[in-house]
Amino acid sequence: CLFAVMFANERAAEEARRQVLLVAEITANRVVNIIESSLAPTLSLGIVIAQDPSLAHLDNHFDDISRDLRGKLYPANGTNVIQVAPAGIIRYIQPQTEMSMTAMNLNISDSICTDGKRYPSVYGPDNLSEFTDRNVYALFAQYEIWVPDVDRNETFGLGKDILLEEPGCYDPSSRSKFWGAVSSIIYMDYVISILHGELAEGYAFELAMNHSGTRQVLADSGHLTHNPITLSITAVNVTLSLSVDKGEGYDQKWKTPLIAVSVI
Repeated sequence: CLFAVMFANERAAEEARRQVLLVAEITANRVVNIIESSLAPTLSLGIVIAQDPSLAHLDNHFDDISRDLRGKLYPANGTNVIQVAPAGIIRYIQPQTEMSMTAMNLNISDSICTDGKRYPSVYGPDNLSEFTDRNVYALFAQYEIWVPDVDRNETFGLGKDILLEEPGCYDPSSRSKFWGAVSSIIYMDYVISILHGELAEGYAFELAMNHSGTRQVLADSGHLTHNPITLSITAVNVTLSLSVDKGEGYDQKWKTPLIAVSVI
């Protein structure tokens, strides 16, 4: 009889473990889908610009095109640095909250045409706590815009002295010229708020990511056991880890998701 009880307990524990694994796998897939779908505004804006990158076209389609096409001045390590885009700066930020508008000053695109990347890349996470009263982590997505079938001296309707002429900004083999980059902020609050539906009912979790050799916990329920199921999640070019186990769940502390998009 004791053996039967022990066997039943083991079967129940195995079944509970399988259930945790199922929840973890479903949740991990949702994390990937959320991050990858967040690239849609970035790619869409890139396509719009690449189809007609002239200043006249952009003026008609964007309300907030920068009139100072030579770049912007921002502090870096106590000094002022001029960041100059090849063809100017456009800001298309939605929603236009104080945090999203200010956070775009953290944009990491700086002479990125030398990278030669023709595919989206994700960087971070960065802590945006200076813009809010709590820790808010965000990923930065970036997509370079290369305009095909143009001459090396193409100015896209701008003065030649405005363009940033650096090595790597023109590809003679495809006659493509680097126009600029579309960048977006993916707030981790957005990701976590989606996870709430899967993990709130009696599951504890931790979402973490390695950044510059340091493991950063982006969100956790605070009730994770010492023996969770941990999955590695790859989304675009970043890897996160999701640990899930049966637990007390967690309270919904996350606000409306935000996505800020900037074209530089």
